[in-house]
Amino acid sequence: MNKLLNKKIIIPVLALSMLFSAPAYATEKTNELPQNEANATETQNTVFTLGEIKDGAYENSFFNVRFPVLKGMKFDRDGKLTELGKKVSDPAAVNAIIDQINGSTPVILANATTNKSSVFTVIATYVGKNITDKYDEKSIVESKAKQVIDDYNNVGGFSDLNATIDSIAFLGEKHPSLNVTGKVDGVNFRQRFLCLTKDGYVMLFSIAGTNDSPFGLIDQATRLY
Repeated sequence: MNKLLNKKIIIPVLALSMLFSAPAYATEKTNELPQNEANATETQNTVFTLGEIKDGAYENSFFNVRFPVLKGMKFDRDGKLTELGKKVSDPAAVNAIIDQINGSTPVILANATTNKSSVFTVIATYVGKNITDKYDEKSIVESKAKQVIDDYNNVGGFSDLNATIDSIAFLGEKHPSLNVTGKVDGVNFRQRFLCLTKDGYVMLFSIAGTNDSPFGLIDQATRLY
């Protein structure tokens, strides 16, 4: 059951993330991409980065966020950062993933699970700077409320689904969040989506589980600087 639950929760995360690059998201989407290279005058937090897994947390200096996971939760190979492993210091490998993101393809950067019943996922994509200038976080999560229910229904095995938008404390301020509840094969589950936007990039955080314990990690998220 737990392994099945893990699979069924992750699949809709992928489906939801794919929508970030859909034409319906904005009709004026630009193909102009930001520069990948950092020059001597740029600092770490002004250039998009994949982030890193460090001391049991996902950190990203570009989005200025540190997201620790729960005790017993381990990052697995579903995330690109874990797949890179020791190659993370290889600029060619890193740039290949950044190029994929810059091409508006959503990429799972990190994925962590505990006992196959709680899931934390980080996804990033690029949608065009004019998009995130016009659409804030609230608009993004609101636009996905109905679609995420359709995604779950397409997977099958889900029932009593409900998606609502609320506002929760995150990084010391209020952020809009998409809250999904329901049952998977008769077991209650819950999933939250939060996002951050900057310079045309969107970073999606998804937390899911069969009880409230995994959502405590939202309170543990902090700014890096």
